[in-house]
Amino acid sequence: PVIPVTLADGYSMNAWFDLLTPYGETGDEDVSGIHSMSENIHKLIENEITEHSIPASRIIVGGYSQGGGLALYSALNYRTPIAGIIAISCWLPLRNEFPVVIKEEMKSIPVFQCHGEADPVIACDWSLMTTNVLKTAMSNYCVKTYPGLGHSTFPPVKYDSQNVLISIEFLKEVHFVLKIFTLTSFPLGNTRCPRIHEKMFNVLKFSEHLMCDEINFHPQVVAMQ
Repeated sequence: PVIPVTLADGYSMNAWFDLLTPYGETGDEDVSGIHSMSENIHKLIENEITEHSIPASRIIVGGYSQGGGLALYSALNYRTPIAGIIAISCWLPLRNEFPVVIKEEMKSIPVFQCHGEADPVIACDWSLMTTNVLKTAMSNYCVKTYPGLGHSTFPPVKYDSQNVLISIEFLKEVHFVLKIFTLTSFPLGNTRCPRIHEKMFNVLKFSEHLMCDEINFHPQVVAMQ
């Protein structure tokens, strides 16, 4: 979406919700905007379940930067557990609500969080605050940091093949909400939002690349990156 962003002096830009303070600072957050967008993500998931007969247990929600934070927040507040969460270069919005709001049945959702250690936009330390909040509550939470990587999903970073990440059954039936969102909302050739489409597409390709890489090492394991 394109909305006015307070941190950018009200300039309209690509953002899931308003930013009231710089990344890494405590302060007011766009509570209504975060809740509203989270509900939209829930509707996307519901659509996959009702219109395409894909159970929640086969759906992964993922995102990058603000989108990664929204993926975390939305999935952990959904009505039922999903297959997993991918959180790339992000932080947890409204973190003071957590871990109290996480229902018992949600605590086993596989989560993979990754962040560049040289990120100048969302500092790695800020992202790791999310880890500190969630890791104590979630039983299948994996975090990975990449030396030298900035606020980007590229270049893909090779990781230790022995680092088994997150297992999900029935690999080929797992469905990416991210992919559906990219192809339906921002189709190729849509000149009105090429930057949004490019970013979403890059996140998807990055996820698929590292997932395939991990599968080669561990056929029964999905690397949710």
